Amino acid sequence: MGIVFMFLWFVFAILTFVSLIIWLIKRKKKHGLRTLIFFVLAALCMVAAINDQDFVDGLSQDSTATTAKTEEPEVDPKQQGIEFDERAWKDFLQLYETHNKLVKAVSLYAEDRISKLDFYDFCKEAEQWFANKSLSFKYGKTDDEKEYLRTFETFALADQQAAKSLMKYLDSNSMKDLSKAKENIERGKQASVIIAKNRVVLLRKLNFTEEEIQKTIEQVTADLEEIDKKLAEQ
Repeated sequence: MGIVFMFLWFVFAILTFVSLIIWLIKRKKKHGLRTLIFFVLAALCMVAAINDQDFVDGLSQDSTATTAKTEEPEVDPKQQGIEFDERAWKDFLQLYETHNKLVKAVSLYAEDRISKLDFYDFCKEAEQWFANKSLSFKYGKTDDEKEYLRTFETFALADQQAAKSLMKYLDSNSMKDLSKAKENIERGKQASVIIAKNRVVLLRKLNFTEEEIQKTIEQVTADLEEIDKKLAEQ
């Protein structure tokens, strides 16, 4: 389109130039300078018009190129899965550690190794922590990721309810509240096992090799052993 436009302008410019030259020769005695100025201005306008069209064509091409450059690159599903898995596993380790701290606090209180007030304060802080944590698992992008994170939420909510029931037990001394606390602690424990199993399933869906999955399992064992050892030393 730009080439055709330039050609037409070029033909028009040549015809105008010839016509003006002839007219200029005939009228040079009366209006030579004024006619010449008009001719120069007309020629400049034609050149500017051609250049403007070139600029528009160039701008259009540049815009297309820019659009192509700014298009988001295709996301590698496996790489995205690796990043998701790393984030989710860090969250799991936090849940696992705080869950075990709650279980340990229950044991310490049962053995009269911590006061009722200290145990109550711990349960209060734990209840708030688990409540906040349960709201932080919204970063799944695929259906598989979202489904995987639902068990994280279940884990957090179970321990939140356990901590709340323990506080009620301390106030009421009712075995019913203590029983509810134990039930929710067990729910949290079961959720942690499900998460560990689902992690392997998720990695297989991401086309991880069996060797890569085995290394992941070994790392899981090492991570959990490290947390258990740290809690045992406290």
